[in-house]
This record gives sequence, C-alpha cells and structure tokens, in this order.
Amino acid sequence: MLNRIYVIPHGDEILDMETREDEAMHEAISRYTAGDDSETFIVISPHGIVLDSYIAVTYSNIITGYYRTKKHVLRKRYENAVDLVDMLAGHETVQRLRCITLSGNYPCFLDFGSIIPLTFFRPKRIVAIGEPRLLSRERIESFAEHLISVSEKYAGKISIIVSADQAHTHSPDGPYGYSDMAEYYDETVIKSIDSGDFTALYRIQQAVIDEAKPDSYQNMIMLKRMLEVTGRRMKVRYYYVAKYFGMAFASESGSEK
Repeated sequence: MLNRIYVIPHGDEILDMETREDEAMHEAISRYTAGDDSETFIVISPHGIVLDSYIAVTYSNIITGYYRTKKHVLRKRYENAVDLVDMLAGHETVQRLRCITLSGNYPCFLDFGSIIPLTFFRPKRIVAIGEPRLLSRERIESFAEHLISVSEKYAGKISIIVSADQAHTHSPDGPYGYSDMAEYYDETVIKSIDSGDFTALYRIQQAVIDEAKPDSYQNMIMLKRMLEVTGRRMKVRYYYVAKYFGMAFASESGSEK
C-alpha cells in the first residue's frame, strides 16, 4: 500500500550543514520523515540512468552506492524490491536496467540523487528509478498512474521519494550563470505543490525551463499526476537557495507534528 510521498532535494549542503539554512532544511526533512514505517522506498532521481524512450528501473538483487561530500563518506547497500520492479515493468514506458559483467550479474550502482534523500530513512528494500527526462508529459503521467496503481496494490507499505533540486541559475557566480527565470520557476513549483494546482507548471514555456535549468521538471510532472490520482495534498516545508540552486522539501499535508 502507498504510505507517503515526499519531494526531497539532494544537495550535499543538507548533510554537511555549513549554514543555518542548511541546518533548517536538514531539520525539516528529519522532522517530517520521522516515523515513516514503510518497508520499501521508491526513489526517482534525475541523476539516475536516463533512456531516450523509456524509464529506467534498476533490476538487480542488490543496489550499492558510494558518495563523498565535504564532511561525509556515504556507503550504502540495499536490497532491491525486484518483485515490485516486475510489477512496474508491466507498463510500456518501463525498461529494466541490469548490470551484467563477464562474471555474471553485478550489483547496480546508486547515484547521489538517490543516496542523499535515502539517508533520512532506514529502508529494508528500495526501487531506484531514473527521472524520465526525455519522455513526453503524456507518457510521464501515464507511468505515474501505473506507479500509484502498483504501489496501492502492493502488500507492504511503500513511500515514494521524488528527488529534485530546482532551478540552477540563481547566481551569476554559479556554473550555469544567472537568469531571472530561476526565481520564477521555483516560485511556480512551490505554488503548484502548496495549492495542488499544477496548471501553471504544466504549461510553463520550454524557454523558462531552459533558462532556469532545473533538474526537477519531469519529476514535478510525475508528482502532479500522482497527487491527482490519489487526491493527496502536499506542502512545501522549507525552501532556500543554496549558493546558486534552489532546494525545496515537501511532505503530505497530513504529516504535521
């Protein structure tokens, strides 16, 4: 059954906590994820494998990951919920991703966009999905409907993590330069989540996305459809700009403490 849905950023800052805003984001995520008793976590990451015409879902018994921040070395090893992957693979957009060597099957590698959000949980099993960056909105929404259907039918509790950082052009000192579209894009995302009305984000011009340079857009379209199908509401608990990119954390409206 579907337990919870989250939007969680994946900047190193939320773990290294070098500023008060970093600390506030870490505290917000910790607060609103505490007590999540899901056995399985589905994480959808923009830094996973991106395929031209499909959505990549990792298919191996074990998924491992290594990532280093300024202050932390993260080594993760998770059991993959292959039975859940098989259920998801029934959709026409899904492609199982296997890691095979001359020695046979090898544990697939987990990206930092998955590792960082997962540090706030203790999952027994996970499913790792790459953000469908190259798919049409219609196909993304179709997969989102399937994802919700499978999650609600599944025997164990499932939480879904939408891993996303927002616009990356908030500062002229950043690697992507500055655009005033960064603030506009992030404001549109926040208003969409808080209101439950994603119309403005769904219709946003491609030129805005190109200028703002988020890694979140397709994941936000997926979130849109998941919330529409389930009737759930979410609230942005904390948002700030870390140097040059925006980070927003959102949880369901019923998770206040």
